Amino acid sequence: MRYKLTFAVGVAVGFVLGARAGRERYDQIVRTAQSFVENPSVQETAGLVGAKASDFVGKTGRKVSAKVGDKLPFGHSSSPYEPPNSSSQN
Repeated sequence: MRYKLTFAVGVAVGFVLGARAGRERYDQIVRTAQSFVENPSVQETAGLVGAKASDFVGKTGRKVSAKVGDKLPFGHSSSPYEPPNSSSQN
């Protein structure tokens, strides 16, 4: 409860200070943030971080799947799923 109250007070103080700063300051902050995001080196770094994160998630997912899959009642196979042949059902 204490943390919620502290957070609410922080939001209120930020709102009041932001309102006092005015529209010009807000526009300046927006322009600065946009120029930062549009910076080529920031975009390159973000792309590298995204690729590393995606690679990490993929590797970790495969490891977890391999470890947990063997313990599940419906089993785990390293071979890809093959649906039943629909032509043999007729």
